[in-house]
Amino acid sequence: MDLLAAPEMTNGSLLRVLDEAPVTRYHWRTVITTGLGFFTDAYDLFIIGTVTVWLSSLWHLDRWQLAAINSSALLAAVVGCLAFGVLMDRLGRRTMYGLEALLLTVGAILSAFSTNPWMLIAGRAIVGLGVGGDYPASAVIVSEFANRSHRGQLVTTVFAMQGLGLVIGPAVTLAIAALGVPPGMAWRLLLLLGAIPALAAFWLRQGMAETPRFTLHVQGDVQQTAEIVRRVTSQAVSATAAPARSAKLRPKLRDFPFLPRLISSALAWFLVDVAFYGLGLSANEVVGFLSRQAGMAQTTVVNLAVFALTALPGYLVAAWQMDRLGRRFIQSLGFSAMACAYGLIGLWSGRTVSPQWLIPLYAASYFFVEFGPNTTTFLYPSELFPTALRGQAHGIAAAAGKLGAFGSALWLPLLLPRLGLEGIFWILAASAAAGAVVTLFGLPEPKRRPLEDLSQFFTSPAVHSSYSRILRSLQEDSTAYAIAAEMAALSGAEGVAVHEWDGSRQELRLVAWEGDGAQLGPIVHLPSFSPASSPPWGQALLLACHRREAVRGDLLPTWQRTLPTPLQSMLALPLVDGQRVLGVLSLWHPERDAFPHEMVGKMQRFVQVGALAWAYSRQYGEMRALAMTDGLTGLLNRRGFEDELEKRCADVPGTPASPFAFVILDLDRFKEHNDTYGHQSGDQALVEIARRLRAALAPGEVAARLGGDEFILLLADLTAPAMVKERLVHLLTQVPWDRWGLGVSAGASLFPWDGTTYQMLYRVADRRLYRAKQEGGNHIVVEDFGP
Repeated sequence: MDLLAAPEMTNGSLLRVLDEAPVTRYHWRTVITTGLGFFTDAYDLFIIGTVTVWLSSLWHLDRWQLAAINSSALLAAVVGCLAFGVLMDRLGRRTMYGLEALLLTVGAILSAFSTNPWMLIAGRAIVGLGVGGDYPASAVIVSEFANRSHRGQLVTTVFAMQGLGLVIGPAVTLAIAALGVPPGMAWRLLLLLGAIPALAAFWLRQGMAETPRFTLHVQGDVQQTAEIVRRVTSQAVSATAAPARSAKLRPKLRDFPFLPRLISSALAWFLVDVAFYGLGLSANEVVGFLSRQAGMAQTTVVNLAVFALTALPGYLVAAWQMDRLGRRFIQSLGFSAMACAYGLIGLWSGRTVSPQWLIPLYAASYFFVEFGPNTTTFLYPSELFPTALRGQAHGIAAAAGKLGAFGSALWLPLLLPRLGLEGIFWILAASAAAGAVVTLFGLPEPKRRPLEDLSQFFTSPAVHSSYSRILRSLQEDSTAYAIAAEMAALSGAEGVAVHEWDGSRQELRLVAWEGDGAQLGPIVHLPSFSPASSPPWGQALLLACHRREAVRGDLLPTWQRTLPTPLQSMLALPLVDGQRVLGVLSLWHPERDAFPHEMVGKMQRFVQVGALAWAYSRQYGEMRALAMTDGLTGLLNRRGFEDELEKRCADVPGTPASPFAFVILDLDRFKEHNDTYGHQSGDQALVEIARRLRAALAPGEVAARLGGDEFILLLADLTAPAMVKERLVHLLTQVPWDRWGLGVSAGASLFPWDGTTYQMLYRVADRRLYRAKQEGGNHIVVEDFGP
């Protein structure tokens, strides 16, 4: 045996390998490839403010044209976020990735060669589409490749490339100014340089693979997932060919808990972008107000210093501490610090305080924007939603942010002369304070948790769909099978078994199972066991029933003897209805520690509903049996027999129904017996006759009591009247009619020759029974002409 061969990995274990692997070169290459788009976004964010300063004098732009140029990219980014978010969930991450970088490149080139404001606005709109598409694509891709311990750091590092762009933007501006490039050429050069990193991003993204979580959860391709995990982690893994069950589960954003999360993450992003983009796009004017003697060059130097000394360190500290302090703490701290800083600037700006003293406070606010909500709002939507929703959820949240940025970029320059610096900063302070409230009350903490755990399948719409399927199974008497199938799909277990507790016999009886029969062989081949005859692994199931609590077989002292090879993990969950133990649900997995504590709690909530459904199913079965059974003899009654007959008459597609004989029996001289010996004796005779008829039937044959002294038989695989008569003669001799002084007459019809429905077959058989009675009774008639 090759000891170095790759172990077979199951659906859940593939992602556990990814989650527990260290950060590799593949991770960092992905971060750099995705981060180039955000470098371009931040570079563009800064230079457009400088470009519009030059164009104001070159093209004689009014305030509305300036506002349109500044905000057109942001409005288009809303469309890009929404469109790319939806498309990447439907078509795949890799299919859409690279298109947004191409849009950034084309938009930058078109903007650089614009000859009028409207052409520039069009170019800016194309840039905005690319920027918008880059938000959900980059965040989701890195998040789905990352391990759980460093996911925050990796995704934040992508976004931190913005900080580099915010530094390079003013640095390039100063360099072009120092070279003496005339403004008419300088603004075009600034815009054209933005196409270089965008083009590099487009080239690098062509070689990226699809994310492993999309191939597994959405496409259901386990083999491709295993190959991608191998490339990312450099670990030798392979996978079974079974499709991912979770690929069938499609939760919706409108359902709990995803809708509250979406609202909170979108609102937080909206509020931070009101502050951040308003501050960034109006940075020249804000710094000018703070330092009133500053020219354009000095203002650019101040901005560069602010970005380099505060914003860029804020990005880096956020990436460093994201998986230590957590998203929720960093975001609420950042929002609170921003509210305080903006409030103080607004308070002091209207007083006789030297403006230069406000610059450090303005710079500090930049640090907490980055070491705070500007990074965390980008990270949150890439973690809080299932794979099938992650792109569109991030797109909606990012679009909300861009709407905030659009409104801020459009109205802040217009409101600044009217409200003054004091009023603008009070607006920003109010936005930041509201963001802190939304964070504390609306968002969970995702640090170091697997994405699949954050998706909360066991409280998601996928579970509600499972509940619906289980409840529908009540009518089909297949609830135990439905519980096993749904739990297998939701949990990722390789096998699920349902055992029913028989209190009268004190034993567990297997009633349903789902999974690989080869791996579950020791379980599915043992139909029942008691405490005295239990195998070692059965002790965990009995213990769960006795304690009425979850039991992990691999945590028992004798777990090596408890679990059948090759299974390494087992979880037993009791199925309890009130004070009554119905049975136990067991989940089996070939990997160790496959059922962590937090997962067990979610499974128990699901099992509670499953147990309730199973209890109702059993009650329904009991009531149905009462409705379909003759109370005296225990045979089927007329209704039960009609249901059975309908099943026999129904053709299975491609297979015709099997032939059978439909026989009506009528006891001769039964009234005289009752008159002579009483009805109690007659009832005893009917019970004994029913017992002997049932015992004489072959497998697949049915006996029923129509009422009074009439019985009806369904005899299988008979195709000719002679065969029917021979079978009836043999069967009726098994009953000692003379004991009660009775005889029996019979009329028979054949399916499908005499009819294909209950009414048709009964009519023919009843006519022949009447003939048998007319001929003196104690006679069998199986055809209309003949004996």
